[in-house]
This record gives sequence, structure tokens and C-alpha cells, in this order.
Amino acid sequence: MNRALAFLFVLIASAQAGIHADGVSLAPITVLVSRGDQAAEGIRVQLKDVGEGSLTELDPEKVHHRITSQLDKPSLTSNSGTVTLWASFPTASSPTSLTTRQLRGQLIIGPESQPLFKAPLSTLIPAEQANNPAILLSIDLDKPEQQTAAANAAAIPDLSKAFPGEKIFSQSKLQGIETYSYLTNASFAELKKQFQAYLGAEWKEVAIDTEVAKQADEIVADSEFNIEGNTLFENAKHPGVQIGLTQMPMELEGKKYLANITLLRLGEGE
Repeated sequence: MNRALAFLFVLIASAQAGIHADGVSLAPITVLVSRGDQAAEGIRVQLKDVGEGSLTELDPEKVHHRITSQLDKPSLTSNSGTVTLWASFPTASSPTSLTTRQLRGQLIIGPESQPLFKAPLSTLIPAEQANNPAILLSIDLDKPEQQTAAANAAAIPDLSKAFPGEKIFSQSKLQGIETYSYLTNASFAELKKQFQAYLGAEWKEVAIDTEVAKQADEIVADSEFNIEGNTLFENAKHPGVQIGLTQMPMELEGKKYLANITLLRLGEGE
């Protein structure tokens, strides 16, 4: 249940993303570490060889400087099995003037001398997702080959169509985790009512336990962002699947809020 907190990490990291210097882009990468269906707490996680590059233009008085000072440094997962680290990727412009990140470096879980998991980021992050505002990786240490259980996708609503009247800001699908961000002027109460109707009666709202709520408060306080509301849904026919809805005030493209839907597949069918 603690890994339900993941959708908060994704939303806040998305809000902090998009930091650029000449030829360099900083990207937040949230890593969910588990052993089967249990969150792995206190596990060392490091993004190796994702160093500063050319970041001299970033203002040392701003958050950018604090971020770059932590590049390449390991951190421990929380009791939700989650840790957010930053990577610095070189960028290149295409003939269409789109700037793309060039993935580099490795993800190392456990001691660097005897890692529990180690792989190049370029093999973990599909090229089409490299430019996402925030990147989310889910690593099951009991399944280093990353073979996730097949879910009955047809029975799970298409979350890219949850709010047909709203604009999708970004979306990604990676290793059992799907995220959909919408720009909206609707209140959280309005979106929640619409979302419940879209999911259907078999999806029940569930309480987020006290420890997760405490962590959420700490994350929000550290991020300097406000959470308008968040909720979580489960379906008895899909054990191990959770769908979260979170909204925060953020003025983008003429809209007042950023709403985020996160689908987590935590071992469905096992």
C-alpha cells in the first residue's frame, strides 16, 4: 500500500522538471524499488555517470545549484521504496528545432562493488520517453529481468480518455507504471466525481494509510508546492493495481491546475 505514494512523487517531480542550460537538461528520475509486492526500504540507489556537464549558467542562488551538487551521489529509499534522484543529460536539437535528451549513465541499486541491480539508463528508458518532464522507473529486485505480470488491459479503463474535455499535458508508460497529466480549470471535487464515474462502480476509493499521508505532507512541504487533493482507487478484480488522482495549483497554458493520474501495477496476477 505504501507505494501508492508514487503518484505524488511523479506529480511534484514533473512540476520541478524542465531545467535547462546550454546543451544540458536536468531530469528528475523517481525509482520505485521492491521485492515482490513489498516496498524495499533503506536500499542504496545511485545514478552513476550523470554528472554536471556544462551547468555554469545556472544561478547558484536557486534550487538548480542545490540539485547539481547532488548529481551522481547515492541516496536511500524511503519506507515506500521510493527515491527521487536527478540526472544531467546532454541535449541536441533536431531539424524541427525540438530539443532531445541524450541518455547516459547507469542505475545502480545496492553497493556499487556488489550491486543488486545495475543497468544503463538507455536500456531502461525508451527513447520516446526520454524527454518526459519526469521519469519513473520501477525495479523489482526479485525480478532483475524486469518481467512484470501481464495485466488484463482491456478491463482497465483507458486513462488517456478520463477527462475528454481537458488537455493532456504529458503521458508515459514504463515498466508497469502509467502516468497521465491534464491541464484543467476544474476543481478537484469536480474532477474526482467525473473520474469515479469514468472508472465505474467496481473501482473503490481506498484510504491512504497514516504513514503514507505523513510522507505526502513531508514531500509537499519540501517541494514548496500545494496539493489541492489526492485520492486512490482499487478494484478487487485487479489485485495489485492502484489508480491515483492528484491535483495541484499550477498555471500552465491558461489553466489553473495540473491534475495527474497514475496507474501502478504492483504484481497483478501473481
